[in-house]
Amino acid sequence: MEKPEVIRSLYDDQFKILDSILKLHIKEKTFDVDLTYGNGAFYKNGIPQPQHRFDIDDSLKNITKVCNSNNTNLPSASVNSVIFDPPFLTYIKKQRTGNSKMVMSRRFSGYWTSEELSEHYKSSIKEAARILKHKGIMVIKCQDIVHNHKLFCTHAHILNWCSDFFRLKDLFVQAAKHRMPAPNRKGIQKHARIFHSYWIILQRWAK
Repeated sequence: MEKPEVIRSLYDDQFKILDSILKLHIKEKTFDVDLTYGNGAFYKNGIPQPQHRFDIDDSLKNITKVCNSNNTNLPSASVNSVIFDPPFLTYIKKQRTGNSKMVMSRRFSGYWTSEELSEHYKSSIKEAARILKHKGIMVIKCQDIVHNHKLFCTHAHILNWCSDFFRLKDLFVQAAKHRMPAPNRKGIQKHARIFHSYWIILQRWAK
């Protein structure tokens, strides 16, 4: 008799993590809403497309609506699942002075300050809580960063910001196959180089 697959908390393949989340936590086996669809990189290798594909960039293909992740205009308590993969970088933003020619700004959008990042995350979490049904699932992909020479522990902040609306249901760690580019600074290294990101699975739950 063949042993059943054991789903682990650590993979280096985002498609394996997405498939595991769908198997364990999404009854419909597809996400209802992607708040930051981008170029649809999640939806390959058998991962089905979500019904609502939102992004603020009107030049992107295959999105169903151009909107910010904190203002979807979907009815309250109308969806079963939401996935949110926002930019995690600071000091990098398209069309901002001094950043337009940076390699990272051509690959990602981002935030000029950690406060701007925090406010976008918090407002998007609140919007997801509004549109999700009771016991609905929110999935957030995030990565901790070093900002102003200090570790900004994004995943811990997210858990705090979500505590009024959600309970933690599961957690995956994705090990990086390739390193993110190092900051262009000279001097002694003061922080461990980050080689992983988090997938946080939350369930809508009123206190």
